[in-house]
Amino acid sequence: MKDLLMSGKPFILDDAIVGPEGLSLNIEGSSTNQFRLLRPSQELQKILAKGCIATIGHYFLDKSIDSNDNVSSQDCHAYISEQKKGNLMVKLPLAAGEDAALIAKIFEWQIPARIDDLSGRIMISK
Repeated sequence: MKDLLMSGKPFILDDAIVGPEGLSLNIEGSSTNQFRLLRPSQELQKILAKGCIATIGHYFLDKSIDSNDNVSSQDCHAYISEQKKGNLMVKLPLAAGEDAALIAKIFEWQIPARIDDLSGRIMISK
């Protein structure tokens, strides 16, 4: 599944319906195959628009990075690798649907992320 999503090829779901809460796309006949729907807030969109490094800094390192920090010329993968911590876990709470929007954008930047089994928070493995 990860390889297919990372390839950028279309992913076609037959018999999919929106869940009763409006936050997931469910494959009919299967309770375990759910895809979260994106619900980015204006605040999340504002942070995402600053780029990969600013987003990682804000949500995973709890540090503010702005355009004055000259981060647009840096490689985000290298930035993540340079962090002293092992795996990076999201620090700030996200509203329902925002987590899916954050993961989608991180995937666009070709950074694999997952939901941690114990905490339920988004994690980037280094």
